[in-house]
Amino acid sequence: MIQTRTTTEHLGFLDGIRGLAALWVLVGHCMIWSGSYWYRFPPPIIAVDVFMLVSGYLMVHQWTRRVGPGIALPSGAVGEFWLRRIFRIAPVFWIALAATVVWQQELSDGIKLLRAAKGDTGVVYDPANFPMDGNSLFLRASFLFGFIPKLAASPFMGDWSLALEMQFYAAFPFVMIALRRWGAGPMLAGSLVVAWLTNEVLLLAPEFRPGAGTALPLPIILPLKLHVFLIGMVLAEANRRMLEQPLKACLAVVLALVVAAMQAWQVAAVGAVAFIAVSAREQTGVFAGKSWSDWIGAVLGNRAMVFLADCSYAVYLLHSMAIALWGGWLWRQEWFLAWRNPIRMGCLLILVLVSVYPVAWLIHQVIEKPGIGVGRWLSKRWFSKPVGR
Repeated sequence: MIQTRTTTEHLGFLDGIRGLAALWVLVGHCMIWSGSYWYRFPPPIIAVDVFMLVSGYLMVHQWTRRVGPGIALPSGAVGEFWLRRIFRIAPVFWIALAATVVWQQELSDGIKLLRAAKGDTGVVYDPANFPMDGNSLFLRASFLFGFIPKLAASPFMGDWSLALEMQFYAAFPFVMIALRRWGAGPMLAGSLVVAWLTNEVLLLAPEFRPGAGTALPLPIILPLKLHVFLIGMVLAEANRRMLEQPLKACLAVVLALVVAAMQAWQVAAVGAVAFIAVSAREQTGVFAGKSWSDWIGAVLGNRAMVFLADCSYAVYLLHSMAIALWGGWLWRQEWFLAWRNPIRMGCLLILVLVSVYPVAWLIHQVIEKPGIGVGRWLSKRWFSKPVGR
């Protein structure tokens, strides 16, 4: 029997999207680091945009459930939101960061060997440009490194997007109120203009110009990616308002999907699925119908997808370390080097999969879930007045 987790509070179809996006990143990075990238496979950076869209969608869902549909900020709402998000993200990240310190030499050796094997002479993922001094570790542990673009690219884990996520959480309550006050059109258009202006300003600095040794390697600053988070937020709001303002809601969906398509068609497809799934489940809008909701829930909310979702966060953080460690060993073996590139990639992929997912599941059970529980307990203790429902 298919088990789904789609309830009023939990959007089960997001399990599949998150789980598959993490797997997408893992497979893509194995291809890249092995030097055997299949040209039809979508770049992993697109999967990060999918994560951002899902994050925006989910935050609106949770905010509305706890705070309500209005434009006011109840006492304690912002603090409770921030506290819960910190304990959702930070504990697992700190464990992963500690692992990079413990295995720094092995990770560095592995990355250097993989870079040499595929002729990578760039500076972005050079371990020599990834400082491990106390200052840098503090900036990473506090997520403040997100405001320092030259610290964006870690060759050991994709923490740049976590810094971006934490910036989004910091801004979210205020962006949420602005979206409800000003509407989807002005917010999406304004965020695109801000992204363009921010990029132009950064390019004025000599150290961030293309070809410079410290050129901005990844879009780690929130203004560069706020529009992607907003896509998910707008779609979630459109679902909520479909019955009361169907025309405005439909126009908002169109605008959000156009902006999503500017990123990649995969991002637009995920946005469309997210809108359709909730519209069907709530029996509202063009796609209303129990069959749609059941079908999407069965495909994206079954046992396998729940497992992938539970592991997704730790998999995202740990897979680059596994690639470095396994790659550092494999690329020293003469029998392995005699194989063709696609076979090497497949071998690396299998080893990374079978080693990362069990560890990720254990971390989810031992670190991630208890961390979420601590955040809930502290929020109830420190914010005694109920927020929303």
